[in-house]
Amino acid sequence: TLSQVRGRRVSKVKGEPEFAVALLSHPLHPAIRPLEWEVTVERKGRAWCGVGVASHNVPLNESLRQCSTDSSSKQGKAWFYHDRGFLCQGERFVCDKVPAYEWLEGETCRIGVVFDVCAGQVRFKCNGKAIEGVLEDVRGQDLLPVVYCNGEGTKFTCTEVPHQQR
Repeated sequence: TLSQVRGRRVSKVKGEPEFAVALLSHPLHPAIRPLEWEVTVERKGRAWCGVGVASHNVPLNESLRQCSTDSSSKQGKAWFYHDRGFLCQGERFVCDKVPAYEWLEGETCRIGVVFDVCAGQVRFKCNGKAIEGVLEDVRGQDLLPVVYCNGEGTKFTCTEVPHQQR
């Protein structure tokens, strides 16, 4: 198989197809306070990866950063923080003035996501520190937390499931 799931952990175990997308089965519904969750990324090599929010129907074996094989856009379907230091709405760069993921010992990084469903805004944290920049107009039916990467061997662990901010 392309990915291996164990509890809250998903791993990309094969190099082909090049990309893999995983959706956390936790619908993101409007709440009184913004929703937040955290994903720990264990990168293997120089894999590209991203963490954010996506529509339930994004293709699972394509990059969130490229048009689909049928040339359809992923704008309005995926919003995420890319490990190389930019915020994206599908294939469109929204902000390239955010820091790249800060990889700690063992190529590990914790990415926090704060989603204000009512305002349609997503903000991010890297290893507990808020990053500047916001993704706006994040709206749609059946939105879910998402991770994606290329290559093989990268692991994502949902260390905090979506909950209302305290």
